[in-house]
Amino acid sequence: MSHRPAQRLGLAVLLLVASWPLVAQEPESRPIDPKVRQAMEVIALKESIDVAKAKEAAGQLQEALAAYDAAVEKFGKHFGANGGTAEPPIIQLYQELVADADALAAKVETPEFEAKIAARDLLSKQEEGLWGASVGSKWSRSEGAIVVEGLTVDRKIQGVASVLPKKNEGWHDVVIDLEFTIVSGECDLLLRYCPDSRYYAIKFNEASGFESGKRHRTTIRIRGSTVTLMQPGEPSKSDKFAIMTSRIGGIGFSLDAGSKVTISKLDVKVLR
Repeated sequence: MSHRPAQRLGLAVLLLVASWPLVAQEPESRPIDPKVRQAMEVIALKESIDVAKAKEAAGQLQEALAAYDAAVEKFGKHFGANGGTAEPPIIQLYQELVADADALAAKVETPEFEAKIAARDLLSKQEEGLWGASVGSKWSRSEGAIVVEGLTVDRKIQGVASVLPKKNEGWHDVVIDLEFTIVSGECDLLLRYCPDSRYYAIKFNEASGFESGKRHRTTIRIRGSTVTLMQPGEPSKSDKFAIMTSRIGGIGFSLDAGSKVTISKLDVKVLR
């Protein structure tokens, strides 16, 4: 913060003291009207969207996507400071932001764009530092695969073994090539997973067509608010993320105690 020279102020104070005694006064403070505060917050959040729109209008599409992501992050901080929600005008503004970001992602992340992205082998030693496990789960290596298990603990929880991007990386839109075998129990695949954030889950069990003891192959594409699951010889299935689902995160494998899954392939293309 810059400070102006104090000499003149000091002189003014001396003159005032010579004239009459000074009485200390507290600066008047009034609470900001809630409607005024809300209007100020809407303006500040809208400015972050306008930055993205300006870049998109200028044809700077990659930069515009990054600006949309930055705007989403600002909204996320606002939601976090307000118990995970916000006033209706801000929710509506966020919905419009998500729709605009989704439309631009569909324009940028074409099959041709995707084909140029190198796949990363998340089972490799080079990526091992991204793996972790919460209480109630563990992961280990076995013959080139990774085995994830749910453990019994002193309370009923689902453990999560996860692959999380580094802090300086952002996994927004990805393509996941997954091959796995359910040894026992069942498994939830968590997408855009980050502890303490809202994620999307796909259940893998016999009821959903994933038999135990059989190797399964699936490709999962996440682009904007859309998730698509594809299996060889099967029609693709698509779904939409709920509006408050995290727009960034990694991959989680959530298992009950006694469940066990062997992951024989886990490649990911990070589109952005």
